[in-house]
Amino acid sequence: MRIINVIVVVAVVLAALAAFILLVPNVPASSSINDRINDAVAVRIHETGADPLVQPYHDIVSASVQRLNGKELLLTLELAGDPNFNTLYETVYIWVIDYPTVTGNQRYTVIVPHFPPELGLSTGWNIAIFDNRAERYVVPLKSIGSMTENKIEVNIDPDLIGNPLFFWWQSFVMVRVEPQFDRPPDFLMDSAPDNSTVLLWPFT
Repeated sequence: MRIINVIVVVAVVLAALAAFILLVPNVPASSSINDRINDAVAVRIHETGADPLVQPYHDIVSASVQRLNGKELLLTLELAGDPNFNTLYETVYIWVIDYPTVTGNQRYTVIVPHFPPELGLSTGWNIAIFDNRAERYVVPLKSIGSMTENKIEVNIDPDLIGNPLFFWWQSFVMVRVEPQFDRPPDFLMDSAPDNSTVLLWPFT
């Protein structure tokens, strides 16, 4: 009888754990961070022939990631200026997402570049999602609509990043002045948070 009771308890625990794993990715969750205003500065990453002038739309005021439901993550950057006014250079808004797996750390990079008309490329707003571990794009670069004033806001399907129970994230604003797309942008302008990450967890 005792063995049967133990088996029943183990079965109940496993069923509860399975239900937890299945339901948690559908639980709404929100995480955000405020950033100092007027702290944007052009930090050179690659040698280039020009330094970009820091603009209000390079300056992060706040950043957030929200799990709205099991099929929608909302990524938001509030900026000190309107990003639709970007000129001369490609400005790139980035979220880096990390979480542990049984085979090691998993990282995805959500990339939202804006190409101004001066570049003569696919102008306007675009999005791409890169799997850093597999070194491949799960979402190749594609065009999206304009941003609202002083804000970057994109929705992604969490299945595209493995639909983790929780993850850590950090956001960045970068600028590319040279049309070399086989490397990261040339300048880091701002980040939020600056020297850490933010946890998205359903129970916070």
